[in-house]
Amino acid sequence: MASLLTGSAWAIDFPVRRAYIRDLVPDHHVQNAMALDSSSLTLSLMLGRWGAGGILAIQGPLLAYSVLIILYSLGFLQLLRVASLKPIATENRTSFVRTLIQGWQLVWGTPLLRGIFLITFTVNFFVFPYFSFAPVFARDVFDVGEGWLGIMSGMDGFGALIGTSVIAVVTIKRRGFFHVFGAAWLSLGVFFYAFAPNFWSALPLLFISGVGMSLFATMQNTLVLTTVSAEMRGRALGIMMLSLGVLSPGLVWVGSMVKVFGIRQAVGLNALLACVLVILIGIAIRDLRRS
Repeated sequence: MASLLTGSAWAIDFPVRRAYIRDLVPDHHVQNAMALDSSSLTLSLMLGRWGAGGILAIQGPLLAYSVLIILYSLGFLQLLRVASLKPIATENRTSFVRTLIQGWQLVWGTPLLRGIFLITFTVNFFVFPYFSFAPVFARDVFDVGEGWLGIMSGMDGFGALIGTSVIAVVTIKRRGFFHVFGAAWLSLGVFFYAFAPNFWSALPLLFISGVGMSLFATMQNTLVLTTVSAEMRGRALGIMMLSLGVLSPGLVWVGSMVKVFGIRQAVGLNALLACVLVILIGIAIRDLRRS
């Protein structure tokens, strides 16, 4: 039940937060704003996993979840201070089903958005399950405890933080190309991490994967927010959220492969497959790689 509630909240947070940020900044600062948003996420991933690993090693899960509750409460109080924007006027209200259909028609009917959706779907299904299997790598592959698990789990967030920090202060013109490039980079990084010979070589590989993740995620959000009109922005982001939701069935898929092939092969080969699919999608959809 807790996982269901958390996932439902995330499904609301993802499109609403990014659409809200887009309304707050001018067109020429959207990329920088999305990079800063991604930086805050990756910073929390890095510090959260590092801190959680230390707390688990010292005290256990009760203290870890207590700290999490306090941090969420502080974030909620800060959110109450954010000013409200006037709602965008629309011609008439539509039903949930109609809204969903409109969003799907927009995303699938626009080659650029279709490419972003397919790449996001591919990465979330085949690649991102790797971080849920980090405890298995720590225990069965690298033979390290909770503290080192926290360090290992936060290395991709560290790489993503560095990447998004750089993106926040530069201007990237070929955003679609770098979205594809970042997704392929991330996939290859996870592939090499899965077959890392030891714990210490896995750390820089996760860091490198995080840099690719920063390109993939930042360009994804920037392209959607700069391509879609204000009236359709929420619908498009909602459909993109569906491509993120395949992480759960992706975990089932990779988990079933773990039983057959082992943890290294399951995570590594799925990441390699994702890299191939991402490149093929980028080649097939010209608007994506040229935008």
